[in-house]
Amino acid sequence: MTFAQSFVWVVASIAILAAVSYGAVLRPFLEIRKQRRAPFTERLLRPAGESSRLRLEEYEERFVECYVVTALVSCALPLLALVVTSYLWAAIVLSVGGVGLYTAVRRLRRVIEQRANLRLGFQGERVTAEYLLPLLARGYEVFHDIPAESPDGERFNLDHVIVGPNGVFVVETKMRRKDMTHQGDKRAKVRYDGKELHFPGVRTDQPLRQVLGNCRWLSGALCGRTGTPVAVRGIVSLPGWFVSDATRDPVPAVRNPKNIPDWVMRQRPSGPPLPPDQLRRIIAALREWSAIAI
Repeated sequence: MTFAQSFVWVVASIAILAAVSYGAVLRPFLEIRKQRRAPFTERLLRPAGESSRLRLEEYEERFVECYVVTALVSCALPLLALVVTSYLWAAIVLSVGGVGLYTAVRRLRRVIEQRANLRLGFQGERVTAEYLLPLLARGYEVFHDIPAESPDGERFNLDHVIVGPNGVFVVETKMRRKDMTHQGDKRAKVRYDGKELHFPGVRTDQPLRQVLGNCRWLSGALCGRTGTPVAVRGIVSLPGWFVSDATRDPVPAVRNPKNIPDWVMRQRPSGPPLPPDQLRRIIAALREWSAIAI
């Protein structure tokens, strides 16, 4: 068997394997998913972390695709190297195949890292939502994962929105892995000086700027919907971290989610208490924005 014949045989075998895998497994699943739907059509309120969950599903599919490609390239490379008839062709096959394998592995690692970060963020939003449940028994309304869009067309979401007689609050959840090289309390403690968050070994103001921007967006959206100004206050939720405030009543607030319900209920209205009719309009708008079709 000549090199050309061997090369064609190996490539054809890999192509047949890929076609059988797609035709027998992936395509029937996609067709079934298109032809079937849930038995109910009600629009339900979005659960906590819904956007992260959808993106996580997308990355799960990407992971499978990247893993299959990496496996095929890994199998094809030694097979092609075995059928070559000269050192020159062996060097060419190994070089080209090595570049392809490196690219596939690098893409797979990137997908794995992004998937892990999404899963961490999803877990953080669910943890925060769990700790906000006591507010429901106190007469507050809590909404999660409200879609939003900036004036320049950038899409984002509000992790949690709390509505009660003493005002409207936006909660932005931020998950950050702990640096295990630090010992004792330093490993789980973050200091907030009113301008930046000081984590062990790093400081940032990005969560503060983000939640303040979310407050401005929601205030404008609710004002346009209800016809009256609505003040919105921001809270950054840091699950698993002990937050030390270096200043009194900083804006925005930064709290471990365990402490958010008590903090919210202690807050006085930034103006007159929200009238019942305005409160109903705000809640109706948030219910509409957070509803999704199943």
